[in-house]
Amino acid sequence: MKISEEQKRKISESMKGEKAYWFGKHHTDDTKRKISESQIGRKLSEEWKEKIRKGGLGLKRSDETKLRISESKKGEKHWNWQGGIALKDNGLRHSAKIKYLIKECFKRDNYTCQKCGKMGVQFEAHHIKSWAHYPELRFVLSNLITLCIGCHRETETYKGKNNKLNKGII
Repeated sequence: MKISEEQKRKISESMKGEKAYWFGKHHTDDTKRKISESQIGRKLSEEWKEKIRKGGLGLKRSDETKLRISESKKGEKHWNWQGGIALKDNGLRHSAKIKYLIKECFKRDNYTCQKCGKMGVQFEAHHIKSWAHYPELRFVLSNLITLCIGCHRETETYKGKNNKLNKGII
């Protein structure tokens, strides 16, 4: 659905200032019970059931679109920007960019652990050259490899294990 610039401006203006009277409110337990009871015996159409089965409810966005949206709201562009007071790589570890890269790594490796060959288990993307020591390789697909959790734990750099060894902590 396309929205005109005028409509966008009006929506933006309506979101500023005082919030609607119901903003931040929650239903009481009694109201929740009444809503639940009103749904008993309700029949869904076959068309609606099919939409639910296919996951067709809600907005679906491609990974590329999610990445573009994420990039457009980073740093000073974000509504809650406070001058860069957070740790630098805190946001990087959970960014849309790294999530997209991890998905690509799993696809490339055919959802198979590259060490033991397991399939159908939970995977993690392992940085061959560590995240901490090679910041220039953090977002390079060729520096990632798919490992099952067990194999990932055995790597020398798992969760900073190598850093702790060097400091004599372990």
